[in-house]
Amino acid sequence: MSNTVMSGNHTDQQMSALEETRTILCDQFASISGSDSALAQCYLAENEWDMERALNSFFEAHMDSVFDVEEAEETKAVSGNKRKEVNSSDPADASGTKKKFKTDQVDCIDLTAESAVTESNAEDSKLSVISWNVDGLDTLSLAERARGLCSYLALLCCFTRNVTFSGRKLYLMTSHLESCKNQSEERMKQLRVVFQRMRGAPEDATVIFAGDTNLRDTEVVKVGGLPPGVCDVWEQLGKQEHCRYTWDTKANSNKTVPYICRCRFDRIFLRSAETGPRVTPDHMVLVGMEKLDCGRYTSDHWGIYCTFNT
Repeated sequence: MSNTVMSGNHTDQQMSALEETRTILCDQFASISGSDSALAQCYLAENEWDMERALNSFFEAHMDSVFDVEEAEETKAVSGNKRKEVNSSDPADASGTKKKFKTDQVDCIDLTAESAVTESNAEDSKLSVISWNVDGLDTLSLAERARGLCSYLALLCCFTRNVTFSGRKLYLMTSHLESCKNQSEERMKQLRVVFQRMRGAPEDATVIFAGDTNLRDTEVVKVGGLPPGVCDVWEQLGKQEHCRYTWDTKANSNKTVPYICRCRFDRIFLRSAETGPRVTPDHMVLVGMEKLDCGRYTSDHWGIYCTFNT
């Protein structure tokens, strides 16, 4: 006779294995988020024990905890949300020359506060966009890398809550297309959807797609190339070599891989409004190319900083 006792739809052995798995998940969540196992269990249970969903939910609700300063003296040294002046609004010039960017200038930046918005010293007709895969699931030096990211955002971007640009409709799109070489077919299906959505937007709206596409140039060709009216901003600006490779294991050491890979995974596509004044690409550089004090980069991807004119 079997000594196994049924408990609901699970045997005792199954329940034990399930409990062990969930304990491991709680420990992993607590380690990544800097929380405790009780809070981890709460978020995981609310998100059906899906780690990625639970972490996203946690960080959306507790962003302040990511930017806590480890040193009490560092907190005293910062007055409000005020940040130190820098010499330039661009982290690199057109030739790709990098400028020193220190992240210890900022304690905590509230990106929704008026004081965190950069002063409008440029014309109202210029739009700035940053697209960046920030590799949030990499837990090494997470807090310092997150502060570095927000320092870039506060320095370079003016945040707004409306959906117009110079009085014109603006559609912003993003996605992370399927990664890895063997997922090419699925990635191309997703790209077709992106292009379809861009073409399907209202004629009087400007559409900007920016994200980690994981694309290879041959895949764009296989889907029929760019649709009419849609441009690849990097190509439109002359295919400048200094901002070609957004994932570059030759220059970026965050991922310890035994090979060199240089790819233009991160891309920005533009479809200007078909009626009225047109939005055109103006300038593009890569950001995040300076190591932080922890000895790592903000992400294993470089970010794309791009401006547009009307």
